[in-house]
Amino acid sequence: MQKIGPKKFHFSLFDLSLYHIDTTSLSSLISTTKSSELVLATFTINREQIQSLKQLVLAKAEQRKTSFHCSTIVVAFAYIWTRFVQAKQIDNTKGACLLIPADTRERIQPPLPTDYFGNCILPCMAIANVADLIQDDGVYVAVEALGKAIDKLNERLKVPRSWFDEHASLRGRILSVAGSPKFKVYDVNFLLGRPCKVEIISATKTGAMSVAESRGEQGGIEVGIAFPKAEMDCFKKYFFEGLRLLSD
Repeated sequence: MQKIGPKKFHFSLFDLSLYHIDTTSLSSLISTTKSSELVLATFTINREQIQSLKQLVLAKAEQRKTSFHCSTIVVAFAYIWTRFVQAKQIDNTKGACLLIPADTRERIQPPLPTDYFGNCILPCMAIANVADLIQDDGVYVAVEALGKAIDKLNERLKVPRSWFDEHASLRGRILSVAGSPKFKVYDVNFLLGRPCKVEIISATKTGAMSVAESRGEQGGIEVGIAFPKAEMDCFKKYFFEGLRLLSD
């Protein structure tokens, strides 16, 4: 019988120095709070609520004759962003930023070799006025800003280092994202069964919202977020009020 050896991986060298960004630049944009002063909680948006949010946003887009990227994850991020801004009580004369990690492997020019083994993650930054985000149609505003930021990734890749200089003034008004529903963390099984609960503890230090697929239902999303107690109470209030309005 012929023995079959392990599959070989071929690694190619590819110059990504143009896209290297010192992570200290990113951390300097995000304000932090002592973890001992924070409350960490997980919120779930189910599939039906996500669909309602999408329908709401698409109806607004049709009214205003606009078009932009509007996926499940974009709508969920946008909803959390608007509640984050309300809970933080950010000055409504200022701008706010949602920073999400974007997989740019298929966008790099010149193209990555087919046997490239690794990541190419760059920040995608959506900017909107706080005054617009806290209005009744704030979710639409947030989705539009995020959708347009995604659509502009190709041009942003040409000058990636300039992103941090442009948005340095937004320190303290940036919500960043850690994780993704695509990671399927609840499918991980080390012969002990499925995880009962997954949390990204480092989010309490970075101020990021952690994101995963819902353990309880297909198509839902779990979001973990940390706030000081008073801000967490505000966030919970705005989060559940918004979802109740969807069902009215």
